[in-house]
Amino acid sequence: MANENFNITIRLPRNPKLKFGLKSLLLLLLVVAVGLGAHKMGQESGRETGYGSGFREGWAAAMSAKLVSENYSVFDLLEASGETIGGELAELDELLQEIQRDVDPASWKRNGGPAEINIYPQNLSLTVKQTARGHESLKSFLDRKRLIQRGEVE
Repeated sequence: MANENFNITIRLPRNPKLKFGLKSLLLLLLVVAVGLGAHKMGQESGRETGYGSGFREGWAAAMSAKLVSENYSVFDLLEASGETIGGELAELDELLQEIQRDVDPASWKRNGGPAEINIYPQNLSLTVKQTARGHESLKSFLDRKRLIQRGEVE
């Protein structure tokens, strides 16, 4: 068995212009790669930021345009005797707070949404300016409270 060495030699021309050209080409390739990466990263970040704020602003504008007013008589949900108006108003205010806490909370104006709810103490009712979905949720909430009050559901 013979011990043979195998060598490959590659010779690049020693032209100074060609060396500068290869270095410049590699540097240009690196700059383009970094630039494209930065562009893609900035584009994704900008899209997420723009989409997020646009979605929030657009949702609020779209929902406020779709608000419908309805009146809800709630005197039957109040337990105060007819002797004291103050007791009924306090209960009405508690009901209002409970609704804003439990029925589609993000939709109410106090939580940054477009929906509004107002008390009318003259006839112990609520006037609600809300989306159709919000009205459905509110009706379900009030119906459930009535069933609980009558002892039909716990």
